[in-house]
Amino acid sequence: MKFTQAPFLRGALGLVSGVLTGFVVAVPIAIAAHDVLPVMSIISPFQNQTVGGYVTFFSRSDSAGIVGLQFQVDGKNFGSEITSGTCRAIWDSKQTNDGMHTIQAVGRDQFGNLTLAQPVSVLVSNPVFVPPPPGATPTPAPEPTAALPPPTVSIAAPLAGAVLSGTTNPISTTFSTGSQSLSYSLRDRTTGVTRWSATGPSLATTATASSFMADVTAVPAGAYSLVVSCLRAGVPAATAEVPVTVAPSLITSLATMGGRSFMVMASLKLNGVPAPGVRVTFVVTSPQAGVAPRTYTVTTDSQGIALLMGQLSATDARGTYKVTTSATASGVTSTALGSFVN
Repeated sequence: MKFTQAPFLRGALGLVSGVLTGFVVAVPIAIAAHDVLPVMSIISPFQNQTVGGYVTFFSRSDSAGIVGLQFQVDGKNFGSEITSGTCRAIWDSKQTNDGMHTIQAVGRDQFGNLTLAQPVSVLVSNPVFVPPPPGATPTPAPEPTAALPPPTVSIAAPLAGAVLSGTTNPISTTFSTGSQSLSYSLRDRTTGVTRWSATGPSLATTATASSFMADVTAVPAGAYSLVVSCLRAGVPAATAEVPVTVAPSLITSLATMGGRSFMVMASLKLNGVPAPGVRVTFVVTSPQAGVAPRTYTVTTDSQGIALLMGQLSATDARGTYKVTTSATASGVTSTALGSFVN
């Protein structure tokens, strides 16, 4: 690995430190590197963060001697030990159960000593995929009982041609009594592939109307048919559909680490997928009145991450610095706010 000097000191321990793409190196000044264990910290994900899909692990050491890094999930090693490159790994949270999980980073120095980062707890929440209603089969669906009227369902909202985006898209339907529940899906009008589906709550036997809130942030932008099916005994008894469009959706998550050598990391997802090659602007505002904000520009990497590592001078004010992040992709602009303390 190649390292370059970074302008911050661990003076009390007599070490000069440097940083490059995640790993930290230091040159001993007065004492041997093995006299003090390095301090590890997990930068991403954040404590108590709700995550889903692919999650980026990112760790950092404050001093010399880290020659190996092993991430752990719930006490078990995740992947192989990292010995070069960036202190980063990608975890597919869909391969584990929803709920609380613990992320740990274990550093190994050149003398075989191990040091642990403060563990981070995250809440895994992945949408449950509900397969689309089955097509017609040679065996007809059971006829409704004589006491029930013929099933009907219609979509009151959204209207035909509506544009869906983000997390709050109300779907309003009316239907005949005796319906047990409603299922919802978005079918690609070009390929016929169902990109999203969900099932609403159980309905009262006398209910004739229902509203459902759809989250389409993970649905690729494009033209779709919104399909609503009325279920009886778990079988679609009536179906309605309207043409809609899913707009591009850009979401930015922001993490910061303060101090004179500060770090800001933005993670961008376009319709639920990491957005590489997107130009991200960071504006850092001093707590001191009259000081012009600093502006930085970073391009996201292949995992949709833009990492800014900045440096304040000895004359910069102490206090809370505000960070504003903005990025534009597919005609959509996303912003995020954060702060760090010098």
